[in-house]
Amino acid sequence: IEQVGESSSMQLKAAFQNYESLRRVYDSKIIEMAMQRGFYMTPEQWPLLLYGYTTHVSIIDPIIDKLLTKTSFQTAIQQYQPML
Repeated sequence: IEQVGESSSMQLKAAFQNYESLRRVYDSKIIEMAMQRGFYMTPEQWPLLLYGYTTHVSIIDPIIDKLLTKTSFQTAIQQYQPML
């Protein structure tokens, strides 16, 4: 944080200075928090929720792959089993 007079400004880390990098981290955190609370959606549904359209599936897919574990997969199966 840089302070000049009575105002101050913040500078993002170099890794987050372009929109795509910042958005990827933002999306990852939202998806991670949702999954921790048992909220699971398909990779096709996440971009619709986050962006309003489905063309960003290729961005969401690796995020979900990274976050999925054997335990989270089993939890998702248990949640959807009563619907079948």
